[in-house]
Amino acid sequence: MALLEDKGLQNGFTTLRLETGTRQLEAIALYKSLGYRRIPAFGEYVSDPFSVCYEKDLSPQKRSQ
Repeated sequence: MALLEDKGLQNGFTTLRLETGTRQLEAIALYKSLGYRRIPAFGEYVSDPFSVCYEKDLSPQKRSQ
């Protein structure tokens, strides 16, 4: 995940968003432990009741917290 976040920053992204399933408890725990916060579903996931979406601000001051 750190590599993915670093690549995002290198490519000018300030936010990283991701999706997982409601039954993927290990993924949800990992994302939360890495500072991702739950957000409303986006894109093709809006109508999927089994999707949960997360977001993390990649700005340097947020990453160091």
